[in-house]
Amino acid sequence: MPIVFSSLIINVASVNKKFGTLKDFMTKFDLNGQTNGKLLIVAEMVSPPYNLIQIVENRLRPLGFVNKRDYVFADEELIHGAGDTYTPHLNQPHPTCKNIPWLGSLINADGNFVWYKEKVEKEVREIDFPIVKFNVWKEIGVQKAEQSVLRNIKMKHGAIPESRLKYMKKLIELDEFGLIELFNTYVGRTHFSIEMQSDIMLLQDELLKRDLDYSAIYDGKSFSFAKKIKLDGQKVITI
Repeated sequence: MPIVFSSLIINVASVNKKFGTLKDFMTKFDLNGQTNGKLLIVAEMVSPPYNLIQIVENRLRPLGFVNKRDYVFADEELIHGAGDTYTPHLNQPHPTCKNIPWLGSLINADGNFVWYKEKVEKEVREIDFPIVKFNVWKEIGVQKAEQSVLRNIKMKHGAIPESRLKYMKKLIELDEFGLIELFNTYVGRTHFSIEMQSDIMLLQDELLKRDLDYSAIYDGKSFSFAKKIKLDGQKVITI
């Protein structure tokens, strides 16, 4: 299963044990995510992921869910960074998920992936997961800072697929209004295919090449897709 943007990965076995059926769990808490029956992944394009944090604070913790034993936050590790940069985690486990006994992970050229480890019951019992209240905001901030540094480690660039080259050409041919219209099609989405992730990365790169003020949606590292946008002169504003 792919990790996209900011993701909350929930162990379905924990849902069954602490709540009941996954279907009833998702219905009661109005959760929209992807599942294979073993994992439930809810993703958000906003950073920090306010809605995901609220899910943990208001829904999971009251049920006794514990970080890393029952759920974990994981941010998508971008394969290609700005300029001639490349993630040092290529063909390795995801740095946030690699020590979770019930969760397998891998970052490869196609994206970030996780899967449920079937034989983990004994491992989980043997690991001490202290039930303490941790600062979700601080944890996410540390992850972001670490990834920002890692993405700037220079490595050899891989070849760009033909489909991506065509999409890049399409973006170049769009004017600012066309790019903003395309941006708005991604607002509000919670599930993204690997190809869509790549498209959004290229869109962000193209937006940054235009002489516009993005301060309303850009924090210097990433764009926020929480709200739709429009042009007000040379300034991008939310609507």
